[in-house]
Amino acid sequence: MKKILLLPLILWMAVACRQPEPEKTAYIDLNEVVKEYKLMKDIQKEFEAKQEAFTRKYDSLGLALQQQWQEFQQKSRRMSPKKAEQEYNRLLAEQQNLQLLQQQEFNRLQEDFNRASQEATDKLKAFVEEYGKTHGYTYIFSRSELAGVAYGKEEKNITKEFIEALNAAEK
Repeated sequence: MKKILLLPLILWMAVACRQPEPEKTAYIDLNEVVKEYKLMKDIQKEFEAKQEAFTRKYDSLGLALQQQWQEFQQKSRRMSPKKAEQEYNRLLAEQQNLQLLQQQEFNRLQEDFNRASQEATDKLKAFVEEYGKTHGYTYIFSRSELAGVAYGKEEKNITKEFIEALNAAEK
């Protein structure tokens, strides 16, 4: 009889004392992820090309305007004061207009880059969450310089596997 009563007690104690499963944690190095994330590389490459085109365009326009100023300086001595003033004001207005257009286009480029980067960041965040769920992680920490995880055991670093999965998901 004692054995019958003792058996449920032993089973209850075994269940109550059972250790919970350890939480699965890891970290990713965000600097490395951003550097190796194909979508971010593509965005960077695209905007570097746009930046080069922007620079070539405004260098060319600026050079043409500079030549007009030089011509004006040579011809202004032979112009009437009124005509010289009109030409000076026209060139000044053209220069200010060029600077305004350049600043507006630069701002649009910057906004487009920021928007594309934010979209990539949002995709990255969603992928981290899905990756964590799929691979059974309780936590995936991020490491970026000294933010997030200042130190982590190397065996907890899943950056390489994560980057491979991230880039494979983009294809």
